[in-house]
Amino acid sequence: MKQDYELMLVLNPALSREEDAQARNEVRETITASGGSIASEDEWGTRRLAYSIKSAGQTYMEGVYYLFRFDLEPNAVPEIQRPLRLSEQVLRHMVTRTVGVKKPPAEEPQAQEAGPTQSDETQKPNPAGSAG
Repeated sequence: MKQDYELMLVLNPALSREEDAQARNEVRETITASGGSIASEDEWGTRRLAYSIKSAGQTYMEGVYYLFRFDLEPNAVPEIQRPLRLSEQVLRHMVTRTVGVKKPPAEEPQAQEAGPTQSDETQKPNPAGSAG
């Protein structure tokens, strides 16, 4: 049974736009080839890292952050993590299972507005200030 996951991806900030797009495309292809489907992808932009990261002989103080939301079979998660660990374009990544996390507003069904319930009416303060 598929479960919901999030992938936080930190890419090398020195990548060209084409290399950045290619790295993200490879992530998408890996997820879909493993039987998953991507619900959303958010670009968080370039941010300062909390600590320096040494990768491929260089030290990085910034990274380009992306957040992928997808569903996937649990036994396929290692299949998407392996290429991320081996990629020189990826500084860091983290896959987490999202249990009980609200989906983005665009994916939530619209709640119907309802009038006040009886319990709402009984809990309203008395405008006169008297105890009752």
